[in-house]
Amino acid sequence: MFQQFGKPATGTCADAAVATLNWAGVASGGWGESWAQWMNGGKGGAVCNRALIYSLGLSKWVVNA
Repeated sequence: MFQQFGKPATGTCADAAVATLNWAGVASGGWGESWAQWMNGGKGGAVCNRALIYSLGLSKWVVNA
């Protein structure tokens, strides 16, 4: 599963990520920079993103490193 939010004009993605994105016990972190079409009313723009995967061994969602 992918999570994204608009990249802030200043600061890092890790600093801008809100705690509510860490649902289901997922740790914070793992954020990178990318581009997405949905930003800026469909014109595209910079986003912060990360991927989550479900670990069968741990029986929980984790950040895909």
